[in-house]
Amino acid sequence: MKKGNKIVKSEKNDHKKLIYLLSEYTPLERQNFLREVDEQIIKFLKIDQSDLPWLNSHKKGSKNWEKLSRRIRLILSKIHHEHKIHEERVLH
Repeated sequence: MKKGNKIVKSEKNDHKKLIYLLSEYTPLERQNFLREVDEQIIKFLKIDQSDLPWLNSHKKGSKNWEKLSRRIRLILSKIHHEHKIHEERVLH
């Protein structure tokens, strides 16, 4: 039972971190940002869009895949976010 609770907590923490990371974006910017991240995941892992658990909640997958894919999304979101900040930064 403990193991199951840890998975749920880490998924919630990953989601909260993603929400916090994108808190300064407008809803449309957030949607476009996450779409770009999802496209990177699809290209990198060479999978179909239908295999992403957050886009297809009706599809049953293994808990390990869901946990891994959510962490990958969080990591790529952080990298993508930092890249966008770096592009917008102006040096005087």
